[in-house]
Amino acid sequence: MASAYIRSKGEEFENVYQLSGGIQRYLEAFPEGGYFHGKNFVFDHRISVPSLQDKTVGCCYSCKSPYDDYTPRLRCSMCRMLVLLCESCKASVPYLCELCAANQHSSEPVESGRDKCSKLRILCLHGFRQNASNLKGRLASLSKKLRRTAEFVFIDAPHELPLLYQLLEDETRQEPTAQPHKKFAWLTDPDGPKASTQTWTPVQKSFNPMQYQKQTSGWSESWEYLGQVLADRGPFDGVLGFWQGAAVAAILSSLKDAGLIDIKFVVLCSGFVSPVLEQQVLGGLIDCPSLHIFSGKTGYDRQISCTESERLAGKFRPDSRMVVRHDSGHIVPTRPDYLEQYSEFFKQFL
Repeated sequence: MASAYIRSKGEEFENVYQLSGGIQRYLEAFPEGGYFHGKNFVFDHRISVPSLQDKTVGCCYSCKSPYDDYTPRLRCSMCRMLVLLCESCKASVPYLCELCAANQHSSEPVESGRDKCSKLRILCLHGFRQNASNLKGRLASLSKKLRRTAEFVFIDAPHELPLLYQLLEDETRQEPTAQPHKKFAWLTDPDGPKASTQTWTPVQKSFNPMQYQKQTSGWSESWEYLGQVLADRGPFDGVLGFWQGAAVAAILSSLKDAGLIDIKFVVLCSGFVSPVLEQQVLGGLIDCPSLHIFSGKTGYDRQISCTESERLAGKFRPDSRMVVRHDSGHIVPTRPDYLEQYSEFFKQFL
């Protein structure tokens, strides 16, 4: 697309070539930037990848001062395109992107940016010992097939976990040589290992599928962090959680009645009832529309039993919940029969 755009500018731009591997591979080969100036915009939680050059080539759309930070994720109130505004100018709302402003769209405020948005915005919470990239890859097929219905936003949890690898019985297994990727959690075991350095730590214990019962610490920090995410990157129509993320999404939904969070629905995939939720919901059912997706066969999901996911579904009002039981494991399946049910649930919020 960029090549076609440049060529459309006239005869002086005929000699246009594409880089093999793109800018990302170019920056890996030339960390100082080479002939590339600025930052490479990427479509994941990193937002942009800079070179070692400390040079800002972007500018604020409003005042034109040097600025290139899309982290606040300010969006046009008409088309939802990201808008680049500096700290001084972002106080002026509503936001309009360059194209909407050029086409003289009305700048009247749009309620929470939702009325003009044709897609649902869904905040996605990953599972225990995972990260935003893990969940984005896991939901890649779902995101693609529902691209006309929903925009999925992925974030890392605030609690960093130590990097662990399991020793064999004879303790001969060597430390992994792969570059470690940070792992996170929303809730942690107060007696579990703490993150210290980004190096691998050997453990002799095998995976314990009941470990979630001990994950009782860290909610106050996660709630504060999520509140900031909702304020800075919202609004969101719903929250999707996978595994521990589903348990946390259920906690968030329980806060809806108290007016502490403004969401329309939750999607809970391979979820379970967290001890934190048990403490907050002492009686009654959660009054928030919910879609529950989990394996309906015992033993298929080795991370969390279907009994626990059924128990979580039972915490929600039956007249506003939908339960999709699939015949796979620890995944979110995207077969046409399942997609039809997902779409039926989302349709009521469009």
